[in-house]
Amino acid sequence: MNELIAGTIAAPKDLPADAVGSVGTPNTLPADSAGIVGTPNTVPSDSAGIIAAPISLTSATAAALPRSLTPMVEFDFAAKRYVKDGVAVAFEDIFTYTRASSATFTNRRAKKNGGYEYFLDTDYVGSVTNSITYSEDFSDSDWVPTFSTSTVNQLIAPDGTLTANKITYPVASYGWVHQNQYGYTNNDVVTFSAYYKAGSITKVVHNFYRGNVDAYIKVDLLSGAILNSVNTIESSVVNVGDGWYKLSVTALVSVAAGAKAQVARQEGAELTSVGYIYAWGAQVTESAKVLPYVKTLDVAVTKTFAETLRTEYDAVTGKNLGALIEGGSTNLCTGSEDLSLSASWSIVRTTLTINASIAPDGTFSADKIAPLATNQSHYIIISQTTVVSPSKAAVSFYVKPAGYNFFQIGSGQTSSEFVTFDLQSGTISETGSGTDESDCSIKPAGNGFYRVSVSIQPSATGSVFSGAQPSGALGWQPVVAGDGTSGVYIWGGQLEAQPFATSYIRTEGAAVSRSGDVLSVPASVALATGELTARVSFRSAILTASAIDYAINHDGLDGSSISIFTFGVDIYTKAGTDSSENSGFNAVVGVQDNFTLTYKDQATKSYLDGVQGNGNATAGFFQPDFSGQVYIGSSGASSRLDGHISKFSTYDQVLTQQEITLL
Repeated sequence: MNELIAGTIAAPKDLPADAVGSVGTPNTLPADSAGIVGTPNTVPSDSAGIIAAPISLTSATAAALPRSLTPMVEFDFAAKRYVKDGVAVAFEDIFTYTRASSATFTNRRAKKNGGYEYFLDTDYVGSVTNSITYSEDFSDSDWVPTFSTSTVNQLIAPDGTLTANKITYPVASYGWVHQNQYGYTNNDVVTFSAYYKAGSITKVVHNFYRGNVDAYIKVDLLSGAILNSVNTIESSVVNVGDGWYKLSVTALVSVAAGAKAQVARQEGAELTSVGYIYAWGAQVTESAKVLPYVKTLDVAVTKTFAETLRTEYDAVTGKNLGALIEGGSTNLCTGSEDLSLSASWSIVRTTLTINASIAPDGTFSADKIAPLATNQSHYIIISQTTVVSPSKAAVSFYVKPAGYNFFQIGSGQTSSEFVTFDLQSGTISETGSGTDESDCSIKPAGNGFYRVSVSIQPSATGSVFSGAQPSGALGWQPVVAGDGTSGVYIWGGQLEAQPFATSYIRTEGAAVSRSGDVLSVPASVALATGELTARVSFRSAILTASAIDYAINHDGLDGSSISIFTFGVDIYTKAGTDSSENSGFNAVVGVQDNFTLTYKDQATKSYLDGVQGNGNATAGFFQPDFSGQVYIGSSGASSRLDGHISKFSTYDQVLTQQEITLL
């Protein structure tokens, strides 16, 4: 039922025979009249939520559904609510989902002072080994205290358990608790993370001490600000709620002998007083990135993480868009987060500052580029030595103003293929004659960053040019003089051999591929014989001419099927053994399409947002193969929606246009 009309009840003078559930206007409310709405003369004190009958009906007060309808299945991916025959079921009990690789998506988390912030999250697939023992109990003998004492089970930890440690500094001196880490080879890359919350002490040093060399960050736990960073490859501070922050440092092990993971070190002004702080969940992994947390006791623990369905947020509206279903892709930009890698990037008349700002994923890893003070063109180049095929390739970056508001991406093949983005207004400022604006995109990504992308045809080597530009300096690679300081923050470079950008894929010196999403539900659960109504709300991220993108698809072994898909911009349907039918509706990129298909008596009807389109009166008899699957957002193993599925539901009866409109 539409949210606007839920509970809206007219008060008729006479009750017709079919007015089951209609409500009159009684003088008194019987004892069992919960939810029945009258029009009382006075409102008693306990009448909260009781709704009076308005004198006139607004446009939102449409009539209630004429009959009771229980869907066979009702899957709300945005709300993560899944219902079968009116009963809620767990996702894993009804769906099959696969994606044999890690993948990113836009997620959100609560801000300390209210509201939400949006960030790039990763659904990690693979094994994680935490080499720290007793990761949640710093009072164990495996941990060595220095001018500190640790008491476990003193506060609710980030996982909701009463397991957080209180670390007390009894003297005004350096203090910490550490655990020795061995078995590394020189120049191994290691990431050390732990969770902290302010006590009477509000600043903390998170340090990975290796071979008499510190690699640490000092953080203000009231604001989450990094006050100092020393010898780190990367670092991050992530607000995980309730005053807790997850801190991490990534560093090189400088000697083979070993290292120390130091939790909650005191230094600076805090040395003048005694006090305490809270800490929990320490982890050390041989990795260049923060990985999911793994709890340990007396030994190191390895845990394997399987893929989970990504549900993604819009960073502007805050709306959960639903399940993200994409095809596979490969990032050919081999150093996506490190512009200092000479094999991946060329820097031309541009100052480069590594790790200059917090990136969209929360790590302190965004670089800064700034044009030099010379009256010439200034840019960076993705060094890609493989010819990109097919005819178009997608180039994308995360960028944020750092004194300059314009950022340009262009092809080295021709000066007409370029686009300039305005990072202040979040708009496309100009395109070259060889670039259509429909091939370009700029989307907010949280924390002031935009993800910008363009579909171009690069040449083989040194083919993708990008750079920061001063305000007002337009045209292809404008000749201007920078100041060596003003520029843009840049992160997450991506080059894909396909005509549109997909979700970000991290690389560390070599190309990396992401697998496609496959989501399905058994046909025996979702389909019915004889008559059927199938409803799907989907949002396309791209609509490519002559390409088929499935919202739902079932392909029975007997040749019968039911499917809803786009072919270019046109929405098509198929039911039974008959050929596909153009519904007469067009899908729109970035707009949620609420589409319904009905089947009965060898005939189909289609609806978009309640408006009836084309049908088929000669469809073959629909008798689904209940041993098969209904694929959601794909054809199965190949064609994907490359967009979002918000809701999917089916009914074992044909709904009327009125019912479809109300739903």
